[in-house]
Amino acid sequence: MDITFITDGDCGVSDTFLKKFKKIREEKEFKTRGVLVNMGGHSSRSTLDEFCDDVVFVSHVADLENGESDVNKNIFGTL
Repeated sequence: MDITFITDGDCGVSDTFLKKFKKIREEKEFKTRGVLVNMGGHSSRSTLDEFCDDVVFVSHVADLENGESDVNKNIFGTL
């Protein structure tokens, strides 16, 4: 992965951002990953789905404690 966006899902992006980002991503041929941190609240992946190639969920701190966990591998496995 080339760019990772980390969010609690309580955000939005403008149409201008999306158009520019998608154009640059196509020109530069990079991949994007979204990391959605949902620690007990309501989080929406809809914004990340608009410009990320994949989205990884972190729902519990325990998901990150073990370096061999699926969540850790999904987030950090390509570094």
